Amino acid sequence: MDQNIFKKYSETYGTRFTNKQKAAFRKALIEDFKAIGYSHTIITGKKNLSRAVNLQFGNMKHAKNVVCVPYDTPQHIFWWKSEYYPLDGMTTSNKNLIPQFAPIVLLYMLLLALIYGSEGFIKDALGANLLFMLVSALIILLFYLMLHGAANRKNYVRNSASIVAAYEIAKSLNKDEQRTTAFLFIDRNKTRHLGAHIAAEDFLKQSRNPNVILLNCFALGSQLQIGYTAQNKKAALELSKHSGKEKLKTIALSDSMRTSTAMEHFAKAVEIAGGEIDDKGRLYVNNTATGRDCVIEEANIDCVIRMVSGYLKK
Repeated sequence: MDQNIFKKYSETYGTRFTNKQKAAFRKALIEDFKAIGYSHTIITGKKNLSRAVNLQFGNMKHAKNVVCVPYDTPQHIFWWKSEYYPLDGMTTSNKNLIPQFAPIVLLYMLLLALIYGSEGFIKDALGANLLFMLVSALIILLFYLMLHGAANRKNYVRNSASIVAAYEIAKSLNKDEQRTTAFLFIDRNKTRHLGAHIAAEDFLKQSRNPNVILLNCFALGSQLQIGYTAQNKKAALELSKHSGKEKLKTIALSDSMRTSTAMEHFAKAVEIAGGEIDDKGRLYVNNTATGRDCVIEEANIDCVIRMVSGYLKK
């Protein structure tokens, strides 16, 4: 793995939360992919008030395989515990209800306590004005956190390492292999995964049904797994053969597991993820969406690069 590239996309462009941050990242990635021989296409779409901007490298008219990476970064979770289940969207949603909303509820309770508890202390107009300004600021902050959230600053595992791996895979391909492979970086990877939805719609418009290889949170943990849709068990097994690991587990993803993930929108796809196993046998990653997402295991990244490159070169 190129350490300069990793530093670039984990630090310089490591936060991709606001539109400005995402635009700067896309510009940098376009330059790096252009240097290794790839043209790009920007694909945009809207749903309700949300807008997603996907970035594609390669020509979809000839692509048999699409390496797909969620490129935006999650909002910060103001909680001491964060568990992300990359292969199980329903479990992720359930596990994150308290970490995501409890801080907002606590802030609301603090606001109420401030309003009712200050009645006996306000003696003049100046004190009343100061209280009004403080309460107004807290209300604005509350609505901002509810509607938008705050950017998470460290995002090594989710998903800067995936971006670097995709670049390294792209760099390893020869001209013929580049012709049949596209690289897709998808936006808005939250709840309904608008970027993946737009990508799937774009495939339909072009009458294409490529094999999607989704890289998602594999850079830390003792376990690497490949989840697959019903149509893609064969691809998952073939990928695992190139990992260099004897027992790389492949898992059929049920409809509930695919719910609220990018995999929900792709009929023919596999997802490579890593982490640890919980007491119910489910793969999870600790500390994403927090400031502690700043540790990786290079062996995991190298394994994924080797595995996907070997599969694409077969």
